[in-house]
Amino acid sequence: MLYFEPNFVDEALVLLDRFGPDARVLAGGTRLRFALHPGDEAEKIALVNVKRISDMRGIQRAGAFLRVGALATAAALTADEQARTFAPLLVRAAESLGAVQLRNVATVGGNICSGDPASDLSAALLAYDARCEVASSQEQSRIVAIEQLLSKRAPILASGELLVAVEIPIGEHRCAYEKVMTRRAFEMALVAVAARCRLEGDTLNDVHIALAGAGETPLRAAGAEAWLRGRRLDEATATEAGRVAAVHDAKPVTDHRAGAEYRRHLVSVLTQRALLSMSSSPTSARSNL
Repeated sequence: MLYFEPNFVDEALVLLDRFGPDARVLAGGTRLRFALHPGDEAEKIALVNVKRISDMRGIQRAGAFLRVGALATAAALTADEQARTFAPLLVRAAESLGAVQLRNVATVGGNICSGDPASDLSAALLAYDARCEVASSQEQSRIVAIEQLLSKRAPILASGELLVAVEIPIGEHRCAYEKVMTRRAFEMALVAVAARCRLEGDTLNDVHIALAGAGETPLRAAGAEAWLRGRRLDEATATEAGRVAAVHDAKPVTDHRAGAEYRRHLVSVLTQRALLSMSSSPTSARSNL
């Protein structure tokens, strides 16, 4: 296995372009070992450790967006004042990661590029309609909707490309993050719900709901969002929205951790909880064992 530690984005792009599909990017590393299959020929793999690229770590406001470097860790998000002010939902998702050791190494970019359907940070970013800055050695950086990077219908990134940052739109919203997992320190969520909305009085507007662990990728609960817009937020509304999200939006699978029907049940319950919690508190988060 070849190993490289570039200091700059351009240097990393040259390596990714040179080795193409045989290149593997090392950021936090929490999911990389699952991407290295036993059948891979080690001598063909080029491991590109991007941890030394300081330009990919920053968290700062850029006009109407909060720009978060792909190497920003969950721990960095929870400690950053601008992140807590402008992206509280992302911070809540980061805080929900069970183990301190995991929060210290898990990165924003790694969560997105791992393709894990239960990724906490990806779900929060999806609820934000975040956009991603993707750099390439062949052309100028391009901006991609996060939903496109999370889709299973296309490769996450083309050969020779690198996710360098995400941009989160800044606005006045209430938000909530709810999740269920079996063992807090060791496992990903069975199901998580990231919700963001604007309340005008008690009327819901600009509703965004993202689900993790409810399909092959983190996904938007588009049906529940459409049903909620313009309605009064109360217990009956939240209950029906949970039902719509579970029946029409969720696409759960059965695996060794949980059955599809149980995941649907969790989507319904957690969506209802997230919505009701926003009626009493601007931001909230809860993890259930």
